[in-house]
Amino acid sequence: MSDIVERLRARQVTNWVHATGQTPRASGKRTDPLCAAAADEIERLRAEAAGLREDAERLEFIQNEYLHIIPFAMPTGADDSEVGWQVHIEAMNPADGFRHTEYRDNLRAAIDAARTGEA
Repeated sequence: MSDIVERLRARQVTNWVHATGQTPRASGKRTDPLCAAAADEIERLRAEAAGLREDAERLEFIQNEYLHIIPFAMPTGADDSEVGWQVHIEAMNPADGFRHTEYRDNLRAAIDAARTGEA
């Protein structure tokens, strides 16, 4: 396999066989801690990069659509409040520019809903 993670995991098995002369244990015990750590780190970084790509797409959408993102307070009644988000697009008539209101503190969800056209 050409995938680096799979190659590192295969190296773990190869090192186990070379070191002991035995076949690897069926339990899947990792035999090469350095390879295991590298493979885990690669998987973590790939997941992080995917999240960053999604955030970059959100920022590009904000820029291209001239969005106004407005936080607003949602009182909880206990001398405190939660944050919600309203997303508006630049329009001649302000009512036409409304895109989405998110009634929880999740800006990413508000932007994603505006991207998909959810009201």
